[in-house]
Amino acid sequence: AARAEEKKEEKAPPVTFSGMVDAYYTANLTTSQAVPNPLRAYDGNTGFRLNWAKLVAAMAPEPAGFRIDLGFGPESYYTTNYFLLQAFASLKLGPGVLDFGQFTTSAGFELFEAKDNWLYTRGLIYQFIVPTVHQGLRYTTEVADGLTFQASLSNGWDAPDALVIDPVLSSRKTGHVSLFYAKDAIYTWNNGPKYE
Repeated sequence: AARAEEKKEEKAPPVTFSGMVDAYYTANLTTSQAVPNPLRAYDGNTGFRLNWAKLVAAMAPEPAGFRIDLGFGPESYYTTNYFLLQAFASLKLGPGVLDFGQFTTSAGFELFEAKDNWLYTRGLIYQFIVPTVHQGLRYTTEVADGLTFQASLSNGWDAPDALVIDPVLSSRKTGHVSLFYAKDAIYTWNNGPKYE
């Protein structure tokens, strides 16, 4: 009877929903107001612009979970695969978390979401070199206070392109190993280190 009561009390972790909207006003002071700034990602003509809207559904891995991010707006043509930014399942494995599916890259230092990036517009190095998402496996664990280890194995370079209807990705695999350090930081399973 006691075990049956314990099973009743065990519940799946809650699914959380969140989102964000990125809108701005831009002005080009050096050329015609009808011309976007050249050689920078995501810039538009002068005026107000609804650049990006994102909806997220997530469940923490206790012991299994998931995360799905949908993106809409002009920026989604460059950062999502038919509006799907991330979709992965997560499993607690030892001291860390194993993710399987499509997840945003941890390569580079410049993020494409404006809320996490003071460099609002992006130059050519970001636009043509930094990947957006990866498809594969990723393992993340905190190895010491504020120090997080991450390793992944994924399909070749995966960057959605609005101009290519059916992009051909490399058949080679990409490996990635990194350490994140932030003093007085906590690890969150879906976004890596998070500052308090």
